[in-house]
Amino acid sequence: MPELGERFESLSRTRTPDLWPDIEGREPRHPIEPSSARRVLVAMAALVVAAAGVGLAAVTFGGSEPATVLGSSGQVGMANGPIYFRVGGGDGGSHIEAVGPDGSGQRVVFEGEPMRIAQIAWSPDGTKIAYQNPIVDERGIFVANADGSDAVRLTDGWNDGWPSWSPDGSKILFTRSAVDPGDDRCIPGTPHDFRCPTDIHVMDADGSNVVRLTDDPAGEFMPVWSPDGGLIAFAREGDLVAGTYEAIFAMRPDGTNVRQVSSASGGSDFWPNWSPDGTQLVFAAIRREDWGIWAIDADGSNERLILGGTGAGYVDNPVWSPDGSLIAFVGNLSVDDYSPEDALYVMRPDGTDVTPIADAPGIGVAGDIAWQPIPAPAVTVDPTPSMPPSTAEVIETFAVGQDVRSVVFGEGSVWVAASNNDGTSAGRIVRIDPETHEVQADIPVEVIPTWVVGGGAMVVDSGSLWVTGAIEGPSSGGISDAAVIRIDASTNEVAQTFILGGEVGADLTFLDGDLWVLLFGDESADHAMEVVRVDPGTGDVLARFSLGATWAHTLVGADGRLITIVGGENAVNEDGRMMVIDPAASDPSRIQMPSRYHSTTSVLSRGQVWVSLEPGFIRFDPLAEGFIQPPLMVPARYADCCGFLEGDDRGIWFVTAGSNGGPDPGLVLFDPASAEVTELATLDDGSPVAMAVAPDSVWILNYEGTLTHVDLV
Repeated sequence: MPELGERFESLSRTRTPDLWPDIEGREPRHPIEPSSARRVLVAMAALVVAAAGVGLAAVTFGGSEPATVLGSSGQVGMANGPIYFRVGGGDGGSHIEAVGPDGSGQRVVFEGEPMRIAQIAWSPDGTKIAYQNPIVDERGIFVANADGSDAVRLTDGWNDGWPSWSPDGSKILFTRSAVDPGDDRCIPGTPHDFRCPTDIHVMDADGSNVVRLTDDPAGEFMPVWSPDGGLIAFAREGDLVAGTYEAIFAMRPDGTNVRQVSSASGGSDFWPNWSPDGTQLVFAAIRREDWGIWAIDADGSNERLILGGTGAGYVDNPVWSPDGSLIAFVGNLSVDDYSPEDALYVMRPDGTDVTPIADAPGIGVAGDIAWQPIPAPAVTVDPTPSMPPSTAEVIETFAVGQDVRSVVFGEGSVWVAASNNDGTSAGRIVRIDPETHEVQADIPVEVIPTWVVGGGAMVVDSGSLWVTGAIEGPSSGGISDAAVIRIDASTNEVAQTFILGGEVGADLTFLDGDLWVLLFGDESADHAMEVVRVDPGTGDVLARFSLGATWAHTLVGADGRLITIVGGENAVNEDGRMMVIDPAASDPSRIQMPSRYHSTTSVLSRGQVWVSLEPGFIRFDPLAEGFIQPPLMVPARYADCCGFLEGDDRGIWFVTAGSNGGPDPGLVLFDPASAEVTELATLDDGSPVAMAVAPDSVWILNYEGTLTHVDLV
């Protein structure tokens, strides 16, 4: 076990093409060189286990935070609170007001003439405000309660500004000038009007440990921390006299790897703000003298105008809502410059449904928008319906065959799939008596599961075993199709064979009486993954849904929906998304994972969908198309899990890999209702690759071609 575990850990966060040479010896042998889809299929199997070091630190939990909802692009556990914004300015003074996202409850929250608060930034939990005090001789960064009480001065730099909290609330970014107002790099004027180039600094949330991150003659402004803490976006100054900005840039939190993100094509880009899932930036710009709000992917690609442009009015200061569903901004859609009639608006992230929600006639909404995040309503997990086991006993580990692929329990038996290891897609289904461990049937089949690690692709339903994989075409040359076979449990014979097109069947499940199959598509589908709906009686394909991705894993059904996981473009266990298929809709919904790394596995437990991500197990609601975060355990203890899960009414079952100082290899049960973890049994024999759970036992399939029987107590 340690040897295999060390091998998989070395693959952690490895991109798929680099992984292939390391796993080629474990590839299921097809009659010709595997297509790219098949290579990813097998590579994924190792990455499932490789995710042990990254994604399945995901199987790490504990704590007692309330469960909260995460929308399709929102921040975990946060909903939309009121929007704070600055009203007025200049000689007339200004103040801070707040309004609900629907335009209700507009009110003054901070008053003062001259203004004593600007450039507001909410703490990640929505309880504290960091802000700049712009009054001469009082300037600096302050932190106060949400109502402005108990203000504490953190810095005393004469032009310190633009605070931004780190995602964990432990640090605050801000800008500070390295020169005095009399320096020739500053614009002279009154003490109120001096403008000098500033650099980005970071400090602890109590004002200590100030560190300078940038040192550029042009100066940087408006730094904002990405939701995962991995990047800082900012605007770089272009012309201090003209008051223009060069472009939007990004860098690492230590100030290294500075790169330009936005194009600033023909203009000036400023006011960057991250989407709550960290995949996009929105920013304001003046392009060729036209105001606009633009969006761009985090890597600098897909830059697009979402509002404004040629002949449009003034728009500025875009800020994403905490749940990712709206963008607030300040502007005047009929005047192309600052105006006393400027108002506060909200719109959809695609620029539609632009709605004014607050104004200040004769004074104008000036900006400094800050949208308060508030904890989403708690969502409880149903109580455990059955008593989980308190311990378990390893009964025996015995040989079942070579090149084993998957295991499932049903119809009173344990079913194991194994390859013939002869260069074809054929193999054997071995039916085993759970009491005596004797072979009840050894069934030759043309179709077996393709996954090397993680199992799946087999399900027992309606008195039959259903298996998906690839089947050889009618002619030589190694052409294959995705296929499903049905083995009648009463006769132990293949009763039906369904050929579905595509290349390889990856997983299958039943939903509302229909058979659904996840498969690797062929050239007719641009080699994208597909989910097909199949009549289990005739094998007719009733519907096809393209996932628009070349890799996906696990297919589960709940609440009338199909759910699968698709991986990132360059590595299957990075940047994943949940795909939700409504049989009545035309296209799947794609929901961003609230973690960059994932273990590629989702399961059903108590009728609920759970997926393992880098932070821990997270519940997914297919109807709301959002994540619900349960309590988490301590990450280090259960890191390096095997990369496959099973679920039932007792909880979520997994196997630890036993490396990096974690617990010995063993069987573990997580109870979502109580967040309790029970270490049931230590596993000494074999390197687990798949698992099946029965009412009174667990069956662990090992890479060595053995099966471990664990009795539950």
